[in-house]
Amino acid sequence: MSTDTVARPLRIAHVDDHETVQLGFASLLADQVDLELVASVSSVDELRGTLDAIDLVVLDIRLSDGSTVERNL
Repeated sequence: MSTDTVARPLRIAHVDDHETVQLGFASLLADQVDLELVASVSSVDELRGTLDAIDLVVLDIRLSDGSTVERNL
């Protein structure tokens, strides 16, 4: 007897201050059934409070508000 389970998609948040990059990233993920873009924002502050619903954050290494990876870890 097999137990088939449907895995939920990996929930991804994308942080980038360039709209073109945000749109391109969303386009790349659009057809991926195992990946779900749950947030696309331009600053880390916009993401705060939603981290429980996110499995993976793709973060621009240098944002226009001065944020860097080191500052946000």
